[in-house]
Amino acid sequence: MDISKEHFEELVKESCASVKCSNRRTAAVMIILRVLGLAFVAGAVVIVFSLPVGVIICAAAAVLFIALYYIEIHSENNAQLERYHMILTKTSFAAASKYCSEGCTDEAVSQLKAALDTETDMRRKAVLEDILSQAHILRGEAFEPAPIDEELLEEDVYFELLSLYHSLRENILAEDNSLRTYSITSVYEEISELVKNNDELQNDTMTAAKLIDTEILMSYFKEDYFRCADNIDARLVCTDIFSEGQQEISSAACGYIILKIRCFYYIGKYDEARRLCEDIIQKAAPYEHLLGQAKELWELLN
Repeated sequence: MDISKEHFEELVKESCASVKCSNRRTAAVMIILRVLGLAFVAGAVVIVFSLPVGVIICAAAAVLFIALYYIEIHSENNAQLERYHMILTKTSFAAASKYCSEGCTDEAVSQLKAALDTETDMRRKAVLEDILSQAHILRGEAFEPAPIDEELLEEDVYFELLSLYHSLRENILAEDNSLRTYSITSVYEEISELVKNNDELQNDTMTAAKLIDTEILMSYFKEDYFRCADNIDARLVCTDIFSEGQQEISSAACGYIILKIRCFYYIGKYDEARRLCEDIIQKAAPYEHLLGQAKELWELLN
Protein backbone atom coordinates (compact mmCIF):
# COMPACT_ATOMS: atom_id res chain seq x y z
CA MET A 1 0.00 0.00 0.00
CA ASP A 2 3.06 2.25 0.12
CA ILE A 3 3.04 5.23 -2.22
CA SER A 4 6.60 6.06 -3.23
CA LYS A 5 7.86 9.63 -3.25
CA GLU A 6 8.49 9.36 -7.00
CA HIS A 7 4.97 8.13 -7.73
CA PHE A 8 3.36 10.82 -5.59
CA GLU A 9 5.55 13.45 -7.21
CA GLU A 10 4.35 12.29 -10.64
CA LEU A 11 0.70 12.43 -9.52
CA VAL A 12 1.16 15.98 -8.20
CA LYS A 13 2.80 17.08 -11.47
CA GLU A 14 -0.06 15.61 -13.48
CA SER A 15 -2.60 17.32 -11.22
CA CYS A 16 -0.84 20.70 -11.57
CA ALA A 17 -0.65 20.24 -15.35
CA SER A 18 -4.38 19.42 -15.40
CA VAL A 19 -5.19 22.61 -13.45
CA LYS A 20 -3.07 24.73 -15.82
CA CYS A 21 -4.68 23.13 -18.87
CA SER A 22 -8.14 23.74 -17.41
CA ASN A 23 -7.28 27.38 -16.67
CA ARG A 24 -6.00 27.91 -20.23
CA ARG A 25 -9.14 26.33 -21.69
CA THR A 26 -11.37 28.49 -19.50
CA ALA A 27 -9.45 31.62 -20.50
CA ALA A 28 -9.84 30.74 -24.21
CA VAL A 29 -13.56 30.03 -23.77
CA MET A 30 -14.05 33.40 -22.02
CA ILE A 31 -12.45 35.18 -24.98
CA ILE A 32 -14.74 33.35 -27.41
CA LEU A 33 -17.78 34.16 -25.25
CA ARG A 34 -16.86 37.85 -25.32
CA VAL A 35 -16.55 37.72 -29.11
CA LEU A 36 -19.98 36.05 -29.34
CA GLY A 37 -21.38 38.74 -27.06
CA LEU A 38 -20.02 41.40 -29.39
CA ALA A 39 -21.45 39.48 -32.35
CA PHE A 40 -24.87 39.54 -30.70
CA VAL A 41 -24.62 43.31 -30.22
CA ALA A 42 -23.48 43.70 -33.83
CA GLY A 43 -26.46 41.61 -34.95
CA ALA A 44 -28.79 43.87 -33.00
CA VAL A 45 -27.31 46.87 -34.85
CA VAL A 46 -27.64 45.12 -38.24
CA ILE A 47 -31.36 44.55 -37.54
CA VAL A 48 -31.86 48.27 -38.07
CA PHE A 49 -30.64 47.92 -41.68
CA SER A 50 -31.63 44.33 -42.49
CA LEU A 51 -34.04 42.49 -40.22
CA PRO A 52 -33.44 38.91 -41.52
CA VAL A 53 -29.64 39.19 -41.47
CA GLY A 54 -29.62 40.81 -38.04
CA VAL A 55 -31.93 38.17 -36.56
CA ILE A 56 -29.77 35.37 -37.99
CA ILE A 57 -26.60 36.90 -36.52
CA CYS A 58 -28.23 37.41 -33.10
CA ALA A 59 -29.73 33.93 -33.04
CA ALA A 60 -26.48 32.24 -34.10
CA ALA A 61 -24.45 34.21 -31.54
CA ALA A 62 -26.95 33.45 -28.76
CA VAL A 63 -27.11 29.70 -29.52
CA LEU A 64 -23.31 29.38 -29.72
CA PHE A 65 -22.87 31.43 -26.54
CA ILE A 66 -25.30 29.29 -24.51
CA ALA A 67 -23.97 25.99 -25.91
CA LEU A 68 -20.31 26.88 -25.29
CA TYR A 69 -21.09 28.24 -21.81
CA TYR A 70 -22.78 25.04 -20.66
CA ILE A 71 -20.18 22.80 -22.32
CA GLU A 72 -17.44 24.66 -20.40
CA ILE A 73 -19.33 24.41 -17.10
CA HIS A 74 -19.88 20.68 -17.62
CA SER A 75 -16.21 20.10 -18.52
CA GLU A 76 -14.91 22.11 -15.55
CA ASN A 77 -17.28 20.36 -13.13
CA ASN A 78 -16.08 16.96 -14.34
CA ALA A 79 -12.45 18.05 -14.05
CA GLN A 80 -12.96 19.27 -10.47
CA LEU A 81 -14.75 16.06 -9.48
CA GLU A 82 -11.79 14.13 -10.84
CA ARG A 83 -9.17 16.29 -9.11
CA TYR A 84 -10.88 17.22 -5.82
CA HIS A 85 -13.86 14.80 -5.58
CA MET A 86 -16.15 17.82 -5.33
CA ILE A 87 -17.25 20.81 -7.38
CA LEU A 88 -15.71 23.94 -5.89
CA THR A 89 -17.67 27.08 -5.07
CA LYS A 90 -16.20 30.50 -4.36
CA THR A 91 -16.84 29.99 -0.63
CA SER A 92 -15.31 26.52 -0.39
CA PHE A 93 -12.31 27.39 -2.56
CA ALA A 94 -11.69 30.60 -0.58
CA ALA A 95 -11.79 28.66 2.72
CA ALA A 96 -9.47 25.90 1.45
CA SER A 97 -7.09 28.44 -0.11
CA LYS A 98 -6.93 30.51 3.08
CA TYR A 99 -5.96 27.41 5.04
CA CYS A 100 -3.31 26.56 2.42
CA SER A 101 -1.84 30.07 2.52
CA GLU A 102 -2.25 30.97 6.23
CA GLY A 103 -2.25 27.57 7.88
CA CYS A 104 -4.01 26.82 11.15
CA THR A 105 -4.53 30.46 12.15
CA ASP A 106 -7.67 31.60 13.97
CA GLU A 107 -8.86 33.39 10.83
CA ALA A 108 -8.38 30.35 8.59
CA VAL A 109 -10.18 28.05 11.04
CA SER A 110 -12.99 30.58 11.42
CA GLN A 111 -13.45 30.80 7.63
CA LEU A 112 -13.53 27.00 7.30
CA LYS A 113 -16.22 26.80 10.01
CA ALA A 114 -18.25 29.56 8.36
CA ALA A 115 -18.07 27.74 5.01
CA LEU A 116 -19.21 24.52 6.67
CA ASP A 117 -22.13 26.22 8.42
CA THR A 118 -23.66 27.27 5.09
CA GLU A 119 -22.63 24.23 3.04
CA THR A 120 -25.29 21.76 1.90
CA ASP A 121 -23.40 19.66 -0.66
CA MET A 122 -22.31 16.29 0.81
CA ARG A 123 -18.98 16.19 -1.02
CA ARG A 124 -17.92 19.69 -0.06
CA LYS A 125 -18.97 19.14 3.55
CA ALA A 126 -16.85 15.99 3.81
CA VAL A 127 -13.75 17.59 2.25
CA LEU A 128 -14.06 20.80 4.30
CA GLU A 129 -14.53 18.74 7.49
CA ASP A 130 -11.32 16.90 6.67
CA ILE A 131 -9.38 20.13 6.14
CA LEU A 132 -10.80 21.58 9.37
CA SER A 133 -9.81 18.45 11.29
CA GLN A 134 -6.23 18.81 9.99
CA ALA A 135 -6.17 22.44 11.15
CA HIS A 136 -7.35 21.51 14.65
CA ILE A 137 -4.77 18.73 14.98
CA LEU A 138 -1.99 21.15 13.98
CA ARG A 139 -3.30 23.50 16.69
CA GLY A 140 -3.15 20.67 19.23
CA GLU A 141 -6.94 20.64 19.62
CA ALA A 142 -9.33 17.70 19.63
CA PHE A 143 -11.71 17.60 16.70
CA GLU A 144 -13.79 14.73 15.35
CA PRO A 145 -15.13 15.20 11.80
CA ALA A 146 -18.84 14.59 11.31
CA PRO A 147 -19.71 11.13 9.90
CA ILE A 148 -19.71 11.04 6.09
CA ASP A 149 -23.09 10.44 4.49
CA GLU A 150 -23.72 6.75 3.72
CA GLU A 151 -24.89 7.57 0.19
CA LEU A 152 -21.61 9.35 -0.51
CA LEU A 153 -19.58 6.41 0.84
CA GLU A 154 -21.23 4.16 -1.73
CA GLU A 155 -20.99 6.74 -4.52
CA ASP A 156 -17.25 7.52 -4.32
CA VAL A 157 -14.63 5.15 -2.87
CA TYR A 158 -12.44 8.14 -1.93
CA PHE A 159 -14.90 9.05 0.81
CA GLU A 160 -14.95 5.47 2.05
CA LEU A 161 -11.17 5.72 2.44
CA LEU A 162 -11.54 9.14 4.09
CA SER A 163 -14.03 7.75 6.63
CA LEU A 164 -11.71 4.84 7.50
CA TYR A 165 -8.73 7.21 7.75
CA HIS A 166 -10.61 9.41 10.23
CA SER A 167 -11.42 6.34 12.33
CA LEU A 168 -7.78 5.21 12.27
CA ARG A 169 -6.49 8.65 13.20
CA GLU A 170 -9.00 9.03 16.03
CA ASN A 171 -7.93 5.70 17.56
CA ILE A 172 -4.20 6.39 17.19
CA LEU A 173 -4.42 9.90 18.61
CA ALA A 174 -6.51 8.72 21.60
CA GLU A 175 -4.91 9.35 24.99
CA ASP A 176 -4.60 5.62 25.66
CA ASN A 177 -4.29 4.02 22.25
CA SER A 178 -2.88 0.81 23.74
CA LEU A 179 -6.46 -0.15 24.59
CA ARG A 180 -7.45 0.36 20.95
CA THR A 181 -4.73 -1.69 19.30
CA TYR A 182 -7.23 -4.18 17.90
CA SER A 183 -9.40 -1.39 16.46
CA ILE A 184 -6.37 0.30 14.90
CA THR A 185 -5.18 -2.93 13.29
CA SER A 186 -8.68 -3.75 12.10
CA VAL A 187 -9.23 -0.36 10.45
CA TYR A 188 -5.77 -0.49 8.83
CA GLU A 189 -6.62 -3.90 7.36
CA GLU A 190 -9.89 -2.47 6.01
CA ILE A 191 -7.96 0.32 4.29
CA SER A 192 -5.48 -2.20 2.84
CA GLU A 193 -8.35 -4.33 1.53
CA LEU A 194 -10.05 -1.28 0.03
CA VAL A 195 -6.88 -0.35 -1.86
CA LYS A 196 -6.38 -3.95 -2.97
CA ASN A 197 -9.88 -4.01 -4.48
CA ASN A 198 -9.60 -0.55 -6.06
CA ASP A 199 -6.35 -0.14 -7.99
CA GLU A 200 -7.30 3.36 -9.15
CA LEU A 201 -6.92 4.69 -5.59
CA GLN A 202 -3.13 4.74 -5.91
CA ASN A 203 -3.36 6.90 -9.05
CA ASP A 204 -5.51 9.66 -7.56
CA THR A 205 -3.66 12.59 -5.98
CA MET A 206 -5.97 13.19 -3.02
CA THR A 207 -6.29 9.47 -2.30
CA ALA A 208 -2.54 8.91 -2.58
CA ALA A 209 -2.00 11.73 -0.07
CA LYS A 210 -4.39 10.02 2.38
CA LEU A 211 -2.66 6.68 1.89
CA ILE A 212 0.71 8.25 2.69
CA ASP A 213 -0.86 9.86 5.78
CA THR A 214 -2.16 6.42 6.76
CA GLU A 215 1.33 4.93 6.52
CA ILE A 216 2.77 7.83 8.53
CA LEU A 217 0.25 7.22 11.31
CA MET A 218 0.70 3.45 11.35
CA SER A 219 4.50 3.45 11.20
CA TYR A 220 4.64 6.02 14.03
CA PHE A 221 2.16 3.96 16.05
CA LYS A 222 4.29 0.82 15.48
CA GLU A 223 7.40 2.81 16.42
CA ASP A 224 8.91 2.18 12.99
CA TYR A 225 10.44 5.65 12.90
CA PHE A 226 12.69 5.06 9.88
CA ARG A 227 9.66 4.17 7.75
CA CYS A 228 7.67 7.04 9.21
CA ALA A 229 10.39 9.53 8.24
CA ASP A 230 10.53 8.11 4.70
CA ASN A 231 6.75 8.51 4.31
CA ILE A 232 6.95 12.07 5.64
CA ASP A 233 9.52 12.86 2.92
CA ALA A 234 7.05 11.55 0.33
CA ARG A 235 4.18 13.59 1.79
CA LEU A 236 6.25 16.78 1.78
CA VAL A 237 6.17 16.67 -2.03
CA CYS A 238 2.73 18.26 -1.67
CA THR A 239 1.09 19.03 1.67
CA ASP A 240 -1.70 21.25 0.35
CA ILE A 241 -3.67 19.77 -2.56
CA PHE A 242 -5.75 22.93 -3.02
CA SER A 243 -2.84 25.35 -3.18
CA GLU A 244 -2.22 26.92 -6.59
CA GLY A 245 1.51 26.77 -5.90
CA GLN A 246 3.60 25.51 -3.03
CA GLN A 247 4.41 28.24 -0.55
CA GLU A 248 7.90 28.37 0.97
CA ILE A 249 6.49 26.30 3.82
CA SER A 250 2.91 25.77 4.95
CA SER A 251 1.63 24.99 8.43
CA ALA A 252 0.92 21.43 7.27
CA ALA A 253 4.53 21.09 6.10
CA CYS A 254 5.72 22.39 9.48
CA GLY A 255 3.58 19.77 11.20
CA TYR A 256 5.07 16.94 9.14
CA ILE A 257 8.62 18.20 9.71
CA ILE A 258 8.05 18.43 13.48
CA LEU A 259 6.91 14.80 13.42
CA LYS A 260 10.02 13.91 11.40
CA ILE A 261 12.19 15.59 14.05
CA ARG A 262 10.54 13.35 16.67
CA CYS A 263 11.36 10.32 14.51
CA PHE A 264 15.01 11.38 14.24
CA TYR A 265 15.11 11.87 18.01
CA TYR A 266 13.77 8.38 18.69
CA ILE A 267 16.23 6.69 16.30
CA GLY A 268 19.18 8.64 17.66
CA LYS A 269 19.83 10.99 14.74
CA TYR A 270 20.30 13.92 17.10
CA ASP A 271 22.44 16.12 14.82
CA GLU A 272 19.91 15.90 11.98
CA ALA A 273 17.08 16.47 14.44
CA ARG A 274 18.76 19.63 15.79
CA ARG A 275 19.44 20.94 12.28
CA LEU A 276 15.81 20.45 11.25
CA CYS A 277 14.52 21.84 14.52
CA GLU A 278 16.62 25.00 14.31
CA ASP A 279 15.36 25.55 10.77
CA ILE A 280 11.71 24.87 11.56
CA ILE A 281 11.68 27.26 14.53
CA GLN A 282 12.34 30.07 12.04
CA LYS A 283 9.80 28.86 9.50
CA ALA A 284 7.05 28.08 12.02
CA ALA A 285 7.08 31.64 13.39
CA PRO A 286 3.70 32.53 11.78
CA TYR A 287 2.05 29.48 13.39
CA GLU A 288 2.15 29.95 17.15
CA HIS A 289 0.78 26.49 17.96
CA LEU A 290 3.47 24.77 15.92
CA LEU A 291 6.17 27.16 17.08
CA GLY A 292 5.50 26.07 20.67
CA GLN A 293 5.97 22.40 19.70
CA ALA A 294 9.19 23.20 17.83
CA LYS A 295 10.63 25.07 20.81
CA GLU A 296 9.78 22.20 23.17
CA LEU A 297 11.63 19.83 20.84
CA TRP A 298 14.61 22.18 20.72
CA GLU A 299 14.84 22.15 24.51
CA LEU A 300 14.59 18.35 24.52
CA LEU A 301 17.37 18.04 21.95
CA ASN A 302 19.68 20.40 23.82
